[in-house]
Amino acid sequence: MVSKKRSTSSEKLTPTNLLYFTPLVLSLAFYTTLLDPFNSPKLWILVLVSVWILGQVIVQFRLLITPVTTKLLILIFFFLLSLTVAGFFSDNLQKAVIGETQRRTGILFYSAMCIFLFASAIFISKNSTKRIYLSSTILSIFLICYGFVQHSGNDPVSWDNPYNSIILSLGNPNYASALMAILAVLMFAFSMHLAGLKRITLVALGMFLLLLIIFSNSRQGLVAFGFGISIVLGSYIFKQNLKLGYIFLQISALVSLMVILGMLQIGPLEKYVYKTSVSIRGFYWRTGIDMFLSRPLTGVGLDSYGDYFREFRNVQYPLRFGFQITSDNAHNVPIQLLSTGGIFVGLSYIFLLLFIFWNGVILLKKSQRNEIFLNSGIFGAWISYTAQSIISIDNVGLTIWGWLLGGTVIGLANLTVKDVGNEKYNLSAQKINTLIIKQNLYSLILILPVIFGVSAHYRVESDMYKLASLANTVSTSAPVPFNNAILRNSLISTNKLKLLDSNHKLTIAIFFRDNGDFNDYDKVISNLVINDPNCLVCLRVRAETYESNSKWNEALNQYIRISKSDPWNAENYLRIANLYQLLGNTEGTIQYLDKILAFAPNTDVGKQAFEGKMKILNS
Repeated sequence: MVSKKRSTSSEKLTPTNLLYFTPLVLSLAFYTTLLDPFNSPKLWILVLVSVWILGQVIVQFRLLITPVTTKLLILIFFFLLSLTVAGFFSDNLQKAVIGETQRRTGILFYSAMCIFLFASAIFISKNSTKRIYLSSTILSIFLICYGFVQHSGNDPVSWDNPYNSIILSLGNPNYASALMAILAVLMFAFSMHLAGLKRITLVALGMFLLLLIIFSNSRQGLVAFGFGISIVLGSYIFKQNLKLGYIFLQISALVSLMVILGMLQIGPLEKYVYKTSVSIRGFYWRTGIDMFLSRPLTGVGLDSYGDYFREFRNVQYPLRFGFQITSDNAHNVPIQLLSTGGIFVGLSYIFLLLFIFWNGVILLKKSQRNEIFLNSGIFGAWISYTAQSIISIDNVGLTIWGWLLGGTVIGLANLTVKDVGNEKYNLSAQKINTLIIKQNLYSLILILPVIFGVSAHYRVESDMYKLASLANTVSTSAPVPFNNAILRNSLISTNKLKLLDSNHKLTIAIFFRDNGDFNDYDKVISNLVINDPNCLVCLRVRAETYESNSKWNEALNQYIRISKSDPWNAENYLRIANLYQLLGNTEGTIQYLDKILAFAPNTDVGKQAFEGKMKILNS
């Protein structure tokens, strides 16, 4: 009876349903009438739920803290402190807090993830794994149905999608395949814990997920699944026979090495695992490392990788992929954090990963045979998430699973200690009700200001979507300039919104220009390049506008500013050379043509530069 009472008290006091079913909602959530239909609504839900859970954590902190969760809290504290300091030194504070447009992985994102990590570690119970498996099973069913609908070409939503059709509710096939890999590991692990029809059903779900990963043509999902399922199989084999376990471990290590070498175009697995995007990621990683080395303490600015990519990219990148092609992420989470946040952010994140991994090893060692599949499935799914994060990007609907699973691993590894701590849940009904009221009050106080912030950001995303739709409608029925009064009024009102980021403001500036409102355009673009001098796209738009209006000197100044932060852009140098020629400055023209010929003589731009120089010399 005591055990039953304790379990009931625990259920009343802990936000278990919120913890384990929020990832399901986040992975599925999107809102089509927003400028960013995927990441922004997911971030709002994440922040609101995490703040509510934070209220529960604060009230029960003393009841549930243990030596292990104290260590976790210290690691989280240093990670968040490092993020805050790096954000303070970031050139764009709003980007540091909210995140890059279409990414939303700033301080708010990681703070919420830390809350989920810590809460899932301290609110752990024997039922936690069952809730995770139930949540992941429901999500798998939804994603499988939607995935096959997308693959068949019958998606009810007309996405502006340049990728493979299987983007699920995440907006990108790479995110989709990575999430399905995590879920497939959980499905196969859970199936081995069950029997009969339940096992068959879960195996079928796992197979369907793998089939969709193949259809998505995103091999990172298969690689992530391979790493995760090897943990599940290896754990089971170790429990059955120690010698066979070590043999399996050696084989797994050899296969993993061959996969990694194959991704680097070495060895027999090259044709199966290598894609051109892997070599592109090599450029992203080296660029991120160079950013970090340039500012090792604070990084270049949280989530500001894209602002500095052109400055630090290797010369071979534009020669191979195009002078205007860029990236806004290192496609490697540790390198992304090191490059944008500096050494303390990067190292504290890596220490968090190592802490989870070590607890995962402890969990597998202490697991009984009747629970090995459940526990190894949780750890293996976390390994899948971590493996894909080495070659991909954090995403709200995907990353939440990694942090929740990580906290669960820590909690399960120390569940014996936690069971003793749960004696404190053996409280009177009156004390339980008092704690519940106190928890809800704390959560309500914390969430109110967040609601206002989310509402303001929702207004931005919603109004920007309406503005873009209106501008698109006007552009199809009128030549440039549009001279549309309705569009002008909409632009003026939207431009007054709080929390507009640089991309939003640039879009508004372009619409002002195309509508013929050049004074308003000039005000917006001028303020933009002052407040966000690293926005090279803003400088290019301004330069091109000057150039189209025959303001050669003004255009030249903008292109020269771009060249200082984009030293390997031959197209930009060619524009400078052409403007110098229009201004009658032969010396300046030859100087910039020579810059092109110095590193890009064999490109189309280089050939134009050579022909232009020969004409000048022969005239």
